[in-house]
Amino acid sequence: MSKGSGRMKRWWAERSAGEKVGVVIAIIIFGGGLISLFGFVAMSLWNAVMPSVFGLGTISYWQTWGLLILSCIFLGGSRSKGSDNDSDYPERAAAHCDDPDPEPTA
Repeated sequence: MSKGSGRMKRWWAERSAGEKVGVVIAIIIFGGGLISLFGFVAMSLWNAVMPSVFGLGTISYWQTWGLLILSCIFLGGSRSKGSDNDSDYPERAAAHCDDPDPEPTA
């Protein structure tokens, strides 16, 4: 365990219940603000560039989030990085290249 995580656990353990609730609420508000800011930045970039370059219309805040979600789905962002299904893919691909006609496994 690193020194930093022990220090953080100790700091968290020393806080009262009210302080912990305050910290969690502050993190939620800060995170929500960052997410909102990201949406506004993406919307502003689209509305500044796309109409003049490609002749497309401007989009609203919620249309921006729709486009961001669709792009994540279409570009594979919905898949978890530590997926159990693909964790052994490089080994399976290498084994297939070494033995192009493997026996089926049950």
